[in-house]
Amino acid sequence: MDIGIYKKDRLLVFLEAKEKASQVPGLLQGIKRYEEHVDLLEKDRGKDPLRKAKYIVQHKPEYFCIFAIGVRREFRIDYPDNKAFKLYEDMIPLV
Repeated sequence: MDIGIYKKDRLLVFLEAKEKASQVPGLLQGIKRYEEHVDLLEKDRGKDPLRKAKYIVQHKPEYFCIFAIGVRREFRIDYPDNKAFKLYEDMIPLV
């Protein structure tokens, strides 16, 4: 991930910046494919969606944002178990 926002020791937000707006939908769709289960032992070299999904389940941020010039998608994240996550479209609170 490109940026992590913390409040004391708690990770609040992971932000992923892309160079072009056209890259956002594909990466987001790829990340969502791993919502039900992330194999932390699977090699992620060249597999950007898997690498981002691993970051999410390992670090457990409360929110995720992916953006580029002209597009920004924000999500709240729930964790049903240790190797799963669920993204819900939601605004990141300002406080």
